[in-house]
Amino acid sequence: MLPFLKRLAGSAQALALVLLPAAAAGQQTVDMPGEDRALAGQIEDLWSVGVAEGADHEMFSNVAAVAFDTDGYLYVADRDNGRVQVFDRDGSFVRQIGKKGQGPGELGQPLALTLTADGKIVVADVGRGAFSIFTRDGEFERNVLFGAAVGPFVRQMHYHSGGGVVVPGARFRFGGGGPGPGGGASEKQAILHHDLAEGSEARVVYEADAPQMQVRTSGSADNRTVMVSAPPVFAPDVDWAVLPGGGLIVSNGVEYAITVVSPDGQVSHRLARPIEARPVSEADREAAREQRRQAMSSGQGMIRVEANNGNRSTSVGGSASDAMIRRALENMNFAETVPAIQDIETLPGGRIWVIRAPDAGVDAGPIDVIDADGTYRGTLPAGTTVPVAFASDGRAAYIERDEWDVAQVVVRRLPAAWR
Repeated sequence: MLPFLKRLAGSAQALALVLLPAAAAGQQTVDMPGEDRALAGQIEDLWSVGVAEGADHEMFSNVAAVAFDTDGYLYVADRDNGRVQVFDRDGSFVRQIGKKGQGPGELGQPLALTLTADGKIVVADVGRGAFSIFTRDGEFERNVLFGAAVGPFVRQMHYHSGGGVVVPGARFRFGGGGPGPGGGASEKQAILHHDLAEGSEARVVYEADAPQMQVRTSGSADNRTVMVSAPPVFAPDVDWAVLPGGGLIVSNGVEYAITVVSPDGQVSHRLARPIEARPVSEADREAAREQRRQAMSSGQGMIRVEANNGNRSTSVGGSASDAMIRRALENMNFAETVPAIQDIETLPGGRIWVIRAPDAGVDAGPIDVIDADGTYRGTLPAGTTVPVAFASDGRAAYIERDEWDVAQVVVRRLPAAWR
């Protein structure tokens, strides 16, 4: 997913109202060089899965998430088919995990996927509002409800080296049946650790300032309409990723600055490069409008939460009407500045990819490859596609569409210098 689309899709997300002490002033900052140094290397194509017509296991309805296990097997969350497909290192089909439905071991809308440190397969099923947990062999173990702190859906999920998963908290919460005491939108984005034990609650590891969301309500307590306005386009989002040892990296401002957080939630240090944010241009606005139009037309990023007599259901996808799209485009607000950092990713070996803003538009800019201690390794050129999953042996997975608009997962090997 392109960095801007990720921001667009995640604009309705986030979190529990738990305040942590602010980081101490004068925290150490590691300044990296300002001049880019090109990284050489060629990506090697290995294999792909996904066809318009073929065997059932290779026809994907909507690829929502991809992950590798420690043996290099590939796991593909096939959202609308309610299943996870497993392929070996050569791309041969191994097994299917789950099937569409609401029974034990069945999946409604799998939206995120990861494998825990002890080899369990965890699927974030927004149709059920729970983490569905399977063994390495695909046997169903249990469901663990997301809980109020996590919210109704999970788009981003990573394993934690100490067990369990790390997910974003819900920024919008209901209280007493609707926004009010105990509810509303938070100005913080929580990053949560859930140990996946039955009956346990997610705990806050770290919180970062987030763009403000506006919440408007109307109607009675029994029939209340809630309208949540996303932050302005190009406003600095909270981008984060998990380091191999259980720490975090977080970016949430317009400047080129990354906060490194230790596993206990304390700020260790910050990484910075003298690369400035740039003003938003009219070309940026037009590109953003077109991208939102395409996303709403295809259903990408569309999430519906329906409440009836206290029962709440969540669904994903479904295209918007022309009238809804027109109103959405007319009501788009824009920040004045494009943040220097668009997204951040961590690789299994601990290396960090920092996706910078492009010179214009909403596509990916250059990618800096750095270490958590602030060692700058080099920069990949603008337009380099960011994988959706990384394996420990240097392979990476990409979600793409062929000339017939058929979803595919393509596996490639990254050059050593990139990882």
